[in-house]
Amino acid sequence: MLTTTSFIIEGRTSGYAKYELSVDRLGNVTGVRLLETDIKSTPTKFELRNEIVKLKFAKGTYYPKFHHVVVKYTVVKPIQL
Repeated sequence: MLTTTSFIIEGRTSGYAKYELSVDRLGNVTGVRLLETDIKSTPTKFELRNEIVKLKFAKGTYYPKFHHVVVKYTVVKPIQL
């Protein structure tokens, strides 16, 4: 993976989500499928998905035309003082 990320983002609620990504030979995310989550908020899921499609992976012609990867993101609600 070329994108540096901590897999933790701030959101409206706290929880986690596992996604299966389809990645082409150029390293672009071409498909996203939600596998498992405990997040109930639909806007949070969309914000998370928008972050995931920005990920970049290493290019390579030795990879299959589309290969798959599973990522897990943790969403943390900011503490309000």
